[in-house]
This record gives sequence, structure tokens and C-alpha cells, in this order.
Amino acid sequence: KESQENDKYKKEIIQSIFYALVLEILAEYEKVFEIGSDVIGIKANNLSDRFFQLLAMHYKKYRTVQFYADNLNLTPKYLSTAIKRVTGRPILDWIHEAILIDAKMLLRTTDLTVQQISEQLHFSSPSAFVQFFKKHTGKTPRKISC
Repeated sequence: KESQENDKYKKEIIQSIFYALVLEILAEYEKVFEIGSDVIGIKANNLSDRFFQLLAMHYKKYRTVQFYADNLNLTPKYLSTAIKRVTGRPILDWIHEAILIDAKMLLRTTDLTVQQISEQLHFSSPSAFVQFFKKHTGKTPRKISC
């Protein structure tokens, strides 16, 4: 509502709301998956925390497990296994979820075109964005924005 009243700061407001949502998800994640004083659990939680911090910063541009593994000095297989063990979900699900949350928010709260959103989320083309979106939601971006 506030972003509609003040177009000057619309982008910053939306980004702040999204970042707050990511932080809320991380807080819930920490509560649910707290493993206690087990050394392996602490390492896994620390690794997953670092992964989610990287994801929050880079999901728009980097969508490969390889990127996140390289930044954490791990193999993609090790990172994938560790994240799935801690969260119960594959790492690509988390990467795709971050992109989809942002895409849905932009579709619902802005007047940006599908092309503009695809560019903002670093897709190679609007059709690649539409295919990705439809594959993961079962709907086209236009149906979400209505």
C-alpha cells in the first residue's frame, strides 16, 4: 500500500519487504531445524546459514549449485547433501523459491512488464522467464498478476 503512495521509493520499499520476508523465513528455519549441541548439527546449521545468506544476496543473478558451492569452498554434491539433510528440501528448490517469491512480489506489487521483470531477475529472455515461472507454479506470470 505504501509503495503505491510513494513511487519515488517504490523499488527500495519492495526490496526491503522482500529482505524482511527472507529474514523471517530464516528465523523460522533456525527454530525448526535447531539441532542442539551436536557438532555435526552445528556445522550443518552454520553451513546452511551461510548458504541462505549467500542466496539472499545472489539469487537474482546466480542460480547454480556450483556458484554457491564455490563461494563456500565446497563441492556441489557435498553442499546439496548438507542442505537437504538439514532442511529436508533440495538446494535447487531453495534457489527456485527465492526467484519465485521475488517474481510473484514484482508481478503483484508493481506495474513492471514481464520483460522488465525477466531482465531484473537476469533471465536470458522473457520467454525463458515465462517457461521457468510456468514450470514451477503451473501458471503464467500474467495470471499471477491479475
